[in-house]
Amino acid sequence: MSGCNGVEDKQWGFSTRRGSVQTGDSNGGSIVPAGGQAPTPAPNGRATLIGGIISCLIGGILTGFLPVVGCMLVAYGLVFVCSGRGLGYALGTLVATAAVVTATAFFAGTVYVPDAIIAALLAFACAYSMVRKRLTPTVGFLVVVGGTLGLIASSTIYLSQAGSSIQEVIQQVINQYLEVAALQSAAMVSAVHAVGDYCLQYWPSLYLLTAIAFFGFAYLGVRVAAPKANPKVELPDFTQYDVPLWLVGVFVVTLLALSANAVNPTLDDVVTIVCDNLLVALRIALALQGLAIVAWVAKSKKAATPMKVAAYVAAVFLEVELYFMAILGFVDVWANFRHLARGVGKTTIQEDDGQDNGSV
Repeated sequence: MSGCNGVEDKQWGFSTRRGSVQTGDSNGGSIVPAGGQAPTPAPNGRATLIGGIISCLIGGILTGFLPVVGCMLVAYGLVFVCSGRGLGYALGTLVATAAVVTATAFFAGTVYVPDAIIAALLAFACAYSMVRKRLTPTVGFLVVVGGTLGLIASSTIYLSQAGSSIQEVIQQVINQYLEVAALQSAAMVSAVHAVGDYCLQYWPSLYLLTAIAFFGFAYLGVRVAAPKANPKVELPDFTQYDVPLWLVGVFVVTLLALSANAVNPTLDDVVTIVCDNLLVALRIALALQGLAIVAWVAKSKKAATPMKVAAYVAAVFLEVELYFMAILGFVDVWANFRHLARGVGKTTIQEDDGQDNGSV
């Protein structure tokens, strides 16, 4: 990041200023010279720390029943645990929360233990990265994909112990619906076959959406807690969201591989499933960039709340029907509609001492 006087360092809307800093006190204030350090606010007190830990533990209990709600409470509490404190506090609270999650999920039997732990880990990753101002698109993408792979591995291990697999379970469900559809009409049977084929091809995306839900609810918990923390946690500015170039490269390569395979099928079925579902994840990442452009336009035009809501609803509809937001986000990588400061020596949502090149 730039160290010049008065130059802002940004990462997804996070900003600090280096150089001359003016601070106030009861005697009228003082000036910290360039190169000096302004005094930081006192961290949350012991009562706030205990409250944060209790919130995490309650969230751990709820994760054993309602993982999305548990994620929100765990992330909420972690903001107060992490803000102004070292990593040790966060890790200690995480271990205690994981123990509560494990005990609750095991004895309640409503959520598979590894799934509940993965939900808590996603909440921790979201809260800690935001408090530490490290939530770049790369970090967010890798955390969600990591959570997706963890959930898939959890289900695979669980079903393998019963001598089954995810695909076999899906096929059994499809067969049950086919038996019912056969009693109705041939059109119903065709519809069930179409939906079944789609589920057999895109079942990993269901795990992806689950991981996104865990991460999204954790983000909501951080948003609620952020203004109350001391030091306050600066939330990312969604209008500055900008996918890294390496992600765009993966998208292009995956799209070309699937297009070539459609003309001359050479890819293994497993590879095809991986590419199809990877394309879904990348489409979501690019669609978020398209939505960020819509948010930027609404902000720059100072649109009223009803107009913003209408714009977001229209954007979601266009994405579902026409892939419009993903296409807009893809084009923006080169068109740079928001005039973001991309490139060497400039700081954007993608950067922390340089462009967001995939390093965490």
